[in-house]
Amino acid sequence: NCVSSAPSSSRFDWSSRLGSIIGGSLLAASICTSISQTQLPSLSLVPTAQAGSKYSQKSAHEKVAQIAVFAVTNASGQPYLANTDGVNQVGLIYFSVDDAAKMQADMLKNPSTSDAKIFSMTLDKAFDMVRSPPQPSGIRGPNGKELSMVFRFFPCSESVRHANDPLKKLKMGLKQFEGVPVFTAKGLTIRKGGETLKPVFFSMEDLLTAWNRLRSTSPNVPARPAVEVEDFLRLFELMETNEDELNKIALVPSTKSVEFIKQMKSGPQGTARMHMNPNNSD
Repeated sequence: NCVSSAPSSSRFDWSSRLGSIIGGSLLAASICTSISQTQLPSLSLVPTAQAGSKYSQKSAHEKVAQIAVFAVTNASGQPYLANTDGVNQVGLIYFSVDDAAKMQADMLKNPSTSDAKIFSMTLDKAFDMVRSPPQPSGIRGPNGKELSMVFRFFPCSESVRHANDPLKKLKMGLKQFEGVPVFTAKGLTIRKGGETLKPVFFSMEDLLTAWNRLRSTSPNVPARPAVEVEDFLRLFELMETNEDELNKIALVPSTKSVEFIKQMKSGPQGTARMHMNPNNSD
């Protein structure tokens, strides 16, 4: 399922609101065959964390600017769009490089999309794209009318699987988790720039690795962490309110994403940019 950003929230309540279901458009992931021709700002690769201010003093957008997300594009950097309801063409933005790779692999089987590549962008830029109103796509439907173009997040399928397990066990009345799952563990903190912060993981595997590292130095720590599943899109909107409690959380990118970015920077795609017009190199 693909999800859009939820409406803004005005009041912070960690226990009740982070577990809520996010609203937005849902669609099935399908092979993308259309290419957008509409101009959008170029999106550069994920930058390294900027030194200077403490992590807790960074804005929500500065924090997510250190997180990578992914899109499948053609060789010129134009994103492939999924066909939906005959009104919108949807560009998928993946939280998981594995999910993006699966889509790319399917597209490479088709001669018309044999140039499909995975491009990386910063999550702050992706939020701007998802929150933007529908734009002209340059593509016309069967009735001759131009279709609109929107962007939607595609949650990590592995994280969704992990998120659904505890929901079933706790009998919370939810058939499945909807949104972009992230994970926290009670009692788990990290030190960053002289601050003690609560880590929010995009990967359950990374959380368990951090927990086992804690256990290796603290024998009294329980064998299994008390994991809480939260909707990152709602959490991000709460982070934008700049409330003190939320300033003390630290977003932890998935190890797989970090490794992929390192490979891109060292390989031939290291300076690639995603854009909507192959004639624009800005």
